[in-house]
Amino acid sequence: MKKLYFFFPTLFVVLSLVPLSGISQDFLKSSQVSGSFEGDAQYYMKDAKMGITDSSLNGQLARMNGFTEINYSFKNFSAGMRFEAYLPPLVGFDTHYEGYGVPYWFLNYKNDKLEITAGNFYEQFGNGMALRTWQEWTLGYDNSLRGLRVKFTPVDGIT
Repeated sequence: MKKLYFFFPTLFVVLSLVPLSGISQDFLKSSQVSGSFEGDAQYYMKDAKMGITDSSLNGQLARMNGFTEINYSFKNFSAGMRFEAYLPPLVGFDTHYEGYGVPYWFLNYKNDKLEITAGNFYEQFGNGMALRTWQEWTLGYDNSLRGLRVKFTPVDGIT
């Protein structure tokens, strides 16, 4: 996982400048911070019949997957990130996941006619046969897209 060390200082600077611009009361009333976290941990008992041995676990009987997701919104602007840790990953998850970092982040602006998203996002085209992205944490599945998405809605019903 790539670590996005620039995200935290940038977000801090943006959040610290907004109250200084003379709209601190409006900023506090209109801001919202939300989030969630989940941790899955297991301790494996050695069982030769099931194939759970020191060699299959590399001597690491205790394993943990965890994440924290934080979202911020202010009027038409929103931002968010997900911090994940696999220390080491549970049995059944890809061993390349071992470690921690910020694999998912986004910045978003939305008004009546325009929505712009930079970073990671989920999308579906039609019924999802041609394109569908989603995440299912407990299965270790996340196929979000990373890039720039622009949605323009000139009139209701046309996007």
